[in-house]
Amino acid sequence: MVSVPSNGMSRRSLLFVAIFLATVSLILSVSGGFATTLQGIRLSARSPIPSLAAAIAACLAWLALAWRARAVTRDLEHVDNWLSRRASMIALVIAGLAAAVALQFSTFSASGSDASGYLSQADMLWRWQIIRAEPLASVAQWTNAAATLAPLGWNPARETGFQVPTYAPGLPLLMAPLHALGGAIAASLVPAVSFFVVVCATAALALRLSGALAALIAAVWIASSPVALIEAMQPMSDVPVTATWLVCWILVMPWGRAGYGRALLGGLVAAVAVLIRPNLAPLVVVPALCLFFKDDQRSSPWHTVMAFAGPVALAGVLVAYLQWRWFGSPLRSGYGTAGEIYAIANVPPNAALYFRWLLETHGPWLLAAPLALILPGGRFVRWLLLFAASVVAAYLVYSVFEVWTYLRFMLPALAIAIVLMASLIAELLSRAPVSGRPLAIIIVVFGLAATNLTAAQSHGVFRLATQQSRAALAGRYLEGSIPAHGVIIAGEQSGSTRYYTGRSIVRWDFATAEALTVVLDQLSRAGHEIWLALDTWEEEPFRRKFPGVEAAALDWPPRVEAGTEVLMRVWRLRDREPFMRGESYATS
Repeated sequence: MVSVPSNGMSRRSLLFVAIFLATVSLILSVSGGFATTLQGIRLSARSPIPSLAAAIAACLAWLALAWRARAVTRDLEHVDNWLSRRASMIALVIAGLAAAVALQFSTFSASGSDASGYLSQADMLWRWQIIRAEPLASVAQWTNAAATLAPLGWNPARETGFQVPTYAPGLPLLMAPLHALGGAIAASLVPAVSFFVVVCATAALALRLSGALAALIAAVWIASSPVALIEAMQPMSDVPVTATWLVCWILVMPWGRAGYGRALLGGLVAAVAVLIRPNLAPLVVVPALCLFFKDDQRSSPWHTVMAFAGPVALAGVLVAYLQWRWFGSPLRSGYGTAGEIYAIANVPPNAALYFRWLLETHGPWLLAAPLALILPGGRFVRWLLLFAASVVAAYLVYSVFEVWTYLRFMLPALAIAIVLMASLIAELLSRAPVSGRPLAIIIVVFGLAATNLTAAQSHGVFRLATQQSRAALAGRYLEGSIPAHGVIIAGEQSGSTRYYTGRSIVRWDFATAEALTVVLDQLSRAGHEIWLALDTWEEEPFRRKFPGVEAAALDWPPRVEAGTEVLMRVWRLRDREPFMRGESYATS
């Protein structure tokens, strides 16, 4: 019979074992577990029940031993001290785990508009190019030809025969060196590493406001945020821009004497934020004003602000130049003019949508962030609240979208709200009896994580890679199958098919109902082999739009069918006639 040592250290270790096993159980319950092979040995963990049962057993064993030794209160106080001393280290571990989860569930894919646009733009910028030549421009004589030749994520350039990217240059510039080394897989490290920075920076801001416990709560809160998780799993700009804004605030926050060095670093980081998301550029005024009104200046506040503003101004000039070069005006982006994007009429629908999405994914707690004004660091809290409110205001008047993932626009504001609420909760917990505080901390931390991760699971966050796998699978097949003179007719995957194959595309959704016949005729006479690539949900709209075109009937087998939850199918046009004569072939 094995006896359990009853000395204090061994007894208390059972509590930490119980916490660890409960954490494992929580992760397994929401992620579905894992399976891997290590040196030929298969390792897997699927069910959360064994780890949960072990956690309960360890907790009961501790309680029995502590009760017998009359040390329940003493052990809980020890745990409280341990958590307080090591909360910052735990937050760092949480950041590492968050980045690892993002990579584990990453799409590593150029699926859809944004991902394919950022990745293809990164590839172009690495080649020191800012516009792309379109080989089909001299052949295309059909209606709306220039628009149909530009895939998702790209626009026709002002110069005939060229195309320009839709998106701002910041994220592609960050991705470019990694993309040159390892394509989409290496470039996907940028959002994952940015997620690590977001968790660390959120914890650091909370640490400065209310101490180590606030850092721990903030780290868990942002690391389990459904919208932060899903954006860290794909080549998107929302997590990187949030990381830059948070680091900027760490550098300008009013603790310690700030000189030119910190102001300049803050300006450099803010400049990257402007390059990634230029529409938030006016928000740099908030940290600049915070710098100006700091009480602990080493020198003139004007000099400090100028050090901060210099890099930001240079970033603004670069964005203005590129927008002028690409779209004909420094004030016009790839999405259109300000008048086309922003409208007061957008406020009511956006407010309703963002409010509903926030409640569904994070609960109502972050709405109470203004209560943090009672914190000791009230002056800095006001600056943070002003910044968060400015982010919210900027997107309330922005174009209306109907999918919950567009809550990603609010991610910088959500991170600030998490900092403030974590600090407020930590202040409240600090007033609780020491013996009861560890249990309260565990309830808060596990409650936040469980609520967020359950919402993430219900919103399909951990299925994202499976849903988007079709683009990479089909792209790799097409890269080796379509000849150099091939052309792909596509819609939703127009950006991804061009990214993976390098072949020209024609957007069916931008072609007029009469144009497809002309497209097929002109491309065939010019010697191009024509392929069609459609997500399955596009097939019926494709048939309805071109009822008189035989090729639009899609009445012959596709060459490839890719994906699981969402399928993408690809047809080769010249297969249709042989199939109608009775010939057959297998679909890959």
